[in-house]
Amino acid sequence: MASGNQKIFDHVGNRIILDLERNDHLVSQQFRHSYQVPGANLIDEFRDDDSPHIPCYYHGQVRQNRQLHDYVAISACKGLEGTFQLDRQRYEIEPLDDLIHVVYKASINDEIKEEIFSSKLDSIPNGLMDRRKIALKNDMIPALNPLANKKLLSQAEKSQLEVLVISDLDVYKNQYRRKFGKIRPEVLSTMNRVALEYKPLNLVVIVGKIISWTKKDWISKKDSFKLQSIKLNRRLRRKYKTTDIPFDAIIVLSTTARFQANSPGSSVAGKSLFKICGFPYSIRAVEYIEFKRNPLEDAFIITHELGHSLNLTHQLSTRECDHPPCIMASRYDPNEPYPTHFSKANQRNFIQYNIKSMISIHFLHEQCPQCFCLRYSYKSYEKPSKG
Repeated sequence: MASGNQKIFDHVGNRIILDLERNDHLVSQQFRHSYQVPGANLIDEFRDDDSPHIPCYYHGQVRQNRQLHDYVAISACKGLEGTFQLDRQRYEIEPLDDLIHVVYKASINDEIKEEIFSSKLDSIPNGLMDRRKIALKNDMIPALNPLANKKLLSQAEKSQLEVLVISDLDVYKNQYRRKFGKIRPEVLSTMNRVALEYKPLNLVVIVGKIISWTKKDWISKKDSFKLQSIKLNRRLRRKYKTTDIPFDAIIVLSTTARFQANSPGSSVAGKSLFKICGFPYSIRAVEYIEFKRNPLEDAFIITHELGHSLNLTHQLSTRECDHPPCIMASRYDPNEPYPTHFSKANQRNFIQYNIKSMISIHFLHEQCPQCFCLRYSYKSYEKPSKG
C-alpha cells in the first residue's frame, strides 16, 4: 500500500513505513547517456519518454526507528528496487517483474539471502516458486512527491561531486549482452545508493554523464592503472576541447580483466599542476570498479573508492570505526551487513580536505585567474590505492 510519500510493508503483522523524499539531484540538467558508433565517435541518446529526470529515485528513512544509520534508497522507475536499513541490518528490495518484488536480508556474502517479509495475503505467481523467495504485491509509487518545503543547504554548507560514469566494452558485451537500454537505469539506481552514503558528509553526488563503450575501449587494459588514467584524461580533454574536464571524478565500470586478484576496485588520484602559480590542487580522480550488476555490492565498492579521492584513508582496525564495519575499513567480514557509514576520523579528514579545496579555489581566482591552464604529467598522478 502506498500513500503520499510513503511505502508501507507488512512484516509478520507489523507495519514498516518508509518515509521517502525524491532525489532531485541525482543527475545534472545536462545529463546524457552516450554510446559509440563506427569510428568510436559518441552519440548522445536521450528520449523524452525515457528521461532520467523523471521522479523515480528516492531517499528516506524508516519511520519506526529513525536512528543515525537507518535509511532508505529506492528506485521506482520500473518495479520496486532498492535498499533500506533497520537496526544496523541492511535489507534488499528486488523486483521480480513490474508488479512483484521480494525483500530479504543482505550481507556481503552473496550466498546469504534470508527472506524476512511474508504475509498470508501475499500471492506467489506461477513460475516463480523455484526462486525460493516470498513474493510481495507491489502497489508501485507513481504518486510520490518530494517532501513539502524542502530546503537546500547553502553552497557554503554543502559540497557537490559531479561524476562521469563509463561502462567499458566488456560490461556492454558480457554483463548486458549488448542491451544498451538496460545500462542507464541500473547505473543510476546504483549511484542513487552511493549518493545516500555521502549525505552524512554533506556531499551531493551528481551523475553528469554516462558513456558506454559499445565499439571499442578508449584505453588499453594492458596499461597500468596510472597510465590508463592519464590516457583517459587526455582523451576526454580532446573531446571537450578544454583543459578543464567538467567532472570531479571518473568511474570506470569494468570486468575482472582490469583488476588484480582480490581487488574489486582501484583509485588513481591525479593532481593538476598550475605551472604559473606553482600551486597543486587535486581535482581529478579515476575509480576502476569491478562491475557485477549487484546494486548493493557495486554501490558499496564505488562509495569506498570515491572516498580515496576525497582524502579518506583505510581504517586499519575496527577500533577506528564508531559502529563497525565502516565504509573505509580495509577488510570486511563476509557474514557482516554491508558497511553503511564513515568513521568520525574519515569525516574529519573530509572536512579538512574540503576546507583546503575551497581555500585553493579562492586563492587561485583572487590572485591569478590566468593560472587555469592545467597541465598533466605522469609524475602528477599519485600511486593507485587498491582495495
